[in-house]
Parts: sequence; C-alpha cells; structure tokens
Amino acid sequence: GYSHESPKKPEPGQELGPLDEPNLSATVFALEGLVAMDPEGRTNIHARRMALQFVHRCQNYRESADNADSRFNDGGFHFMLADAVRNKPGVAGIDSAGETRFVSYGSATADGIRSLLLCGVEPTHPRVVAARRWLLDHFQDGTHSGSYPDDRRSLKPSLDYYYAASVARALRNSQPKESTTPDSIEWAAVLAARIASQQQQDGSWVNQAVDVREDDPIIATSLALLALTRCEEQLSSPA
Repeated sequence: GYSHESPKKPEPGQELGPLDEPNLSATVFALEGLVAMDPEGRTNIHARRMALQFVHRCQNYRESADNADSRFNDGGFHFMLADAVRNKPGVAGIDSAGETRFVSYGSATADGIRSLLLCGVEPTHPRVVAARRWLLDHFQDGTHSGSYPDDRRSLKPSLDYYYAASVARALRNSQPKESTTPDSIEWAAVLAARIASQQQQDGSWVNQAVDVREDDPIIATSLALLALTRCEEQLSSPA
C-alpha cells in the first residue's frame, strides 16, 4: 500500500487504514525494487511468492472457472481487493461463489502483467497470455483502456500517462521470445505517435485531468519518457 510505515496487522474486528491496504501499483514498484536488488532471485524468492498470491487475487482469471462466471474472467486486472471506489471503473457484479468482482481496466492490467513477470511467471503462462490478450483487445488508440460507467468516465483520462508507461513495459516484456506471430495491433507505433503528438512547446507533457496529479508536468513528462523509451525499443527490435 501507500503507508509511510510498515503496516501492522489490525486487531480482530478492525480494518486496515486506507493507506495500509495493499494495491497493485505499489506492489509492482516493490517487486521492481526486489528484482533490481537481486536479479537472479536467490534471496527474495519467498517475498515474490508471497506477493504472487496477492497479484493472483487482483486478476479476473480463474483456473477452474464456472461457465456462469465467464463474463467476469476476462484475464484483466483490477487495482485492489474489496474497494468499489479505488477500483476506478467499479463493480462488475457478483459471481457464482458470491464474490464481488471488479471491472478490469488498462493501467491495472498492465501493472498486473509486470507483477506476474517480476514474480517469475513466464510470458507463456496462461495468466500472462490472458492479460496480454486483454490489453491488445482493448488497446484502441493508445489512450487509457477499459469500460467506465458514465458517473466515473472523468477518471479514465487521469491515468493516461501512467497507463502509457506501464502498458509499454508490459507488452514489451510479455512478448514470448520464441513467438513469430505479430501482435494484432502495432501498439508501439500507435502509442509513440500519440504521446509525441501531445508534447508541449517547452518539451514537457501535461495531462488536463488532475485526479492522479498528471497535471504536474514533472510527473507526466517522466511517464511519457518511460513509455517512449519502451516503444522505441520495440520498434527497433520487435522480435
């Protein structure tokens, strides 16, 4: 989560504070730190295995799913557990097991793929394949993807640059090395062109939406450059 201190398990009957609750965005940043510290995974394999349990729970994917739940199991990801507000597109419905399911969306699905890979899951694993398919099927013009209800639609563009940075890394890193089948869309070219077209005269990027602070050019520009770097890598060596 976003707590400034290590969160502690709450007393029986109490809940974690809002900043203590785990989420997928904070988790992928933590996993990147663990992998950077130990690329071979020799000392933090237990931590990554533990993280993988949480990552699995954020994916709309079930290994032995009931056919009645097929509309929920689209392979995408949501941001966190049991939160209809911070999972920005909201609730998808209740599945056959009585579990509240949340709508998959772009930034969370990109973070989910990256988390799976950082936990040691191979690009050919069904979970990664399903999430990658979701991203490509919903890619459109490179804007933040996902179906948002009317009362939440203003939140969708607020994550444009975060999504761009994450989806470029997710799609680049999840492409199986032995694959000779091209993607269904030239995502790197589309995404790079869109971002390049939004650069300001002073060289910066800025988002008009303010909800997640991408209106700050330092944040938006950093994310835009991360996305462009991965797009350039993909376009230079698509295989």
